[in-house]
Amino acid sequence: EKNMSFIIKCFAAVNKEFPKTKLVMVGKGPQERELEFLARDLGVREKVIFTGLLPKEEVIKCYRGSHLFVFASVSETQGLVVSEAKSAGLPVIAVKANGVSEMVNDGIDGFLTEASKETFLEKIRLLLQNDALRQQMARKARQNSKMLSSKNYAYKVLKVYSALVSGIKAGTAQ
Repeated sequence: EKNMSFIIKCFAAVNKEFPKTKLVMVGKGPQERELEFLARDLGVREKVIFTGLLPKEEVIKCYRGSHLFVFASVSETQGLVVSEAKSAGLPVIAVKANGVSEMVNDGIDGFLTEASKETFLEKIRLLLQNDALRQQMARKARQNSKMLSSKNYAYKVLKVYSALVSGIKAGTAQ
């Protein structure tokens, strides 16, 4: 579901061109051991950091120490990590899926791609080769992350409720 093997396979290709890159995989899941074997088999085990579960402060440090956020889940409903990454000023490269598609402004604060290794890699390479574009998208990501805040969502919900209440009152007054 999270499509983590896709990320490792893409990283292996990226790392051949950009040998100084590292992949940090934060969290823990049932496939962790399999993913470690995959990284080893692809020759990038020493470049992939599996952190396991981390306290929130350490997760924030991981975001701050990164240049990009890659996300390949094809069935995400909320994608909270996407909003966290954008808040940290990271351009997001994500597989276009429900939930995430509403969080990433394609070409502005990141890229949405098909679930194809070639198109995903194309966008990663673009941002690794073009630091000015990466920094521009990083600024936009931080700026646009405010739209994903709980305060903003609460405001949107309140606005909908107010419109509904106004509509009901207007309808009963006639």
